[in-house]
Amino acid sequence: LRANSSLAHLHLSGNWLKDSGVSHLASALHSNVGIRQLTLICNRISNRGAQQLATSLQLNSALTLLDLKQNQIGAEGAQYVAQ
Repeated sequence: LRANSSLAHLHLSGNWLKDSGVSHLASALHSNVGIRQLTLICNRISNRGAQQLATSLQLNSALTLLDLKQNQIGAEGAQYVAQ
């Protein structure tokens, strides 16, 4: 994922990545400039995972769609992503 610039859409819904899995994904997103759409529906992501994603998104301007429906993200986590 770090070196793949041709992957444009990544759908990882229903994989129960949790915050630990999202941490690895967020790390890879730091250097990936190809992914435009990332779907992470129903992965048990909490505010902590949302914060990790938000940090990586500050460095990744290619992503245009991030779908985090049906996770355990509260207002605090949503605020991280919205910034």
